[in-house]
Amino acid sequence: MEHLVEGRRYHFCGGVDGYKLDKILDAYHLWIDEHGLVRDPYLRSFAAFDDLAQLAEDSEDPELRHLARVVSDYGNRIPVLVEDV
Repeated sequence: MEHLVEGRRYHFCGGVDGYKLDKILDAYHLWIDEHGLVRDPYLRSFAAFDDLAQLAEDSEDPELRHLARVVSDYGNRIPVLVEDV
């Protein structure tokens, strides 16, 4: 994400699918309270983004923590950044 924001060159090892950009976008939709746009069943189970962030912190799950951090750090820029990939 940082390379996209800075306009730096980047590439994806093994292709873009392994980077779960769809989950980042789903977490973003949860963050903006657009639950109807969340496609991932697990992420859809959260009532609010704050619940997801709290579980990420409590469980120390690295993937969940990363997801919450990316959404918190990039916020409203996420749709454009994901689209640019």
